[in-house]
Amino acid sequence: GALSFLGRRFVGHALFDENELFRVASFNIKTSGDVIKPDLVMEYAGLNECSNLFGMNIRDRREKFLQLVPRAQSVEISRRLPGTLELRVIERVPIARIEMKGYFLSVDRDGFVLGPTTASHLPVIVGHGMPGLRPGVDLKGTRVMEAIDVLVVCDTCPVGRTIRILQLDVKDKEEIGLQLADGERIRLTWGGMSDCGSVSRANLEEKLNRMTRCLQASASRGKRIAWLDMRLDHNIPAQEY
Repeated sequence: GALSFLGRRFVGHALFDENELFRVASFNIKTSGDVIKPDLVMEYAGLNECSNLFGMNIRDRREKFLQLVPRAQSVEISRRLPGTLELRVIERVPIARIEMKGYFLSVDRDGFVLGPTTASHLPVIVGHGMPGLRPGVDLKGTRVMEAIDVLVVCDTCPVGRTIRILQLDVKDKEEIGLQLADGERIRLTWGGMSDCGSVSRANLEEKLNRMTRCLQASASRGKRIAWLDMRLDHNIPAQEY
C-alpha cells in the first residue's frame, strides 16, 4: 500500500507538476472594482513563483491572498489548459467611514475594516470607542454593526431616496444618533436593534419609514425639523423651525 501510494505520487508529479505541457504561459486577472490592481494580485497571490499549473495549492493561495488583502471579499483561482491561470477577485465595497484619531477607516456592509480613506461622501460612524482598529478587523458583535444596518436599509429600501445620513453616533448604548444632510438630528431605536436579524431589519425599516413621514409632514407645512425623537413609536416628539 505504501509503495502504491508513493508510486501514484511519483506518476502524478511527473505527469502534471513537472510536465512542460502545463507550464504557466499567461495570467488572466479580473477584479470587480478599481482598487485591487492586477499587479497587486500578482504580488500577494505569489503568482510570479508559479511555473506550472499543477505545481501550486490553489486553496492555500486563495486563503493567503484573502489574509493579505482585506479589501478582497473573495477570489477564485482556476486552471485553463494548457497554460493559463485565471483569477477573479470580488472587492469589498465601503459603505461608511469610521472616525479614528485624526483619520478615517472605511468599512463595508459586512463589518470588515478595509483601510484608510479620504472619501468624504461616505457617512461617518463616531462614538465607537475602539482605538487601534486596522484593516482586516471584523466588527461583527459591536455597536458599529447597528449603524451599518441603518445604512444598509437606506441603501436597499425606498426610504434611502428621501434621506441622506451624514453621521451616525453609537456612543449611547441604548440608541443611535443620526445627523442628516439638512441638519436634522435624530434619536433612533428599533425593536431588536442588537440582533441584526430579519425581524430587527424589518423593525428598522418601519421606523425609518415613520421618520421619513415625519420629515415630509413638516415640509408640507413649510417647516423644517431641528430634532426628532424616534425612540417612541407614537406621539413622536419633534422641534420644528
